[in-house]
Amino acid sequence: MPPDTEKHGSDESSPVHTPLQADQTQEVVPPLDLEPSKKDSPEQGPRLSSAPHYTVFTSSHRRLITLILILTMLASPLTATIYLPLLPLLVDHFQVSPQAINITLTLYIVFQALSPLLFATASDTFGRRPIYLVTFSLYTLASLGLVLNRSSYAGLLVLRALQSLGASAVLAIAYGVVADLCVPSERGAMQGLVMGAANLAVCIGPVVGGWIALGSGSYEEIEED
Repeated sequence: MPPDTEKHGSDESSPVHTPLQADQTQEVVPPLDLEPSKKDSPEQGPRLSSAPHYTVFTSSHRRLITLILILTMLASPLTATIYLPLLPLLVDHFQVSPQAINITLTLYIVFQALSPLLFATASDTFGRRPIYLVTFSLYTLASLGLVLNRSSYAGLLVLRALQSLGASAVLAIAYGVVADLCVPSERGAMQGLVMGAANLAVCIGPVVGGWIALGSGSYEEIEED
């Protein structure tokens, strides 16, 4: 075989990557076709019709869940602000200084920040509803303890911390519930109602607390509410 022929044959056997071949190796993703295709049978209908729904809850169920979220979002800001008009009454009742009573406010805010860190992560693992039940049970028991606490300042500190720990987790868990139920384009409407309830509680809390304290002159009735 002539030398030219051997050299030509070796060149043909070596792979040569041209821009055209590189383009041909890329996978081409066709655009989604939402219209009925001619190849679809009448039984199949249009494409993507069998795609799973984002949530199994109906519109009525989602409205009920939204109402529950609104009511639960009232707990933490209402409990924090309804307490403010009681400070002079608490100073006289527990026979402590105003600075000592102010510590209960600081303690509530600290646990208000810690509670979402603890329970929001747990709700991703154990589910939203079990964490809701646990935290609100803790909140209810702490509120009951505050009503029964007559003279212990240390008990006031501990129970206010537990009350904040139980009530404040809902602020973070509610966002997870909204994300579970709604696609991104629908989350704003639901989240707006939920956050509006929290802001409303901040406004009406001091008014309600002052009205009850003015009428009764006792802090126990506030804790019962």
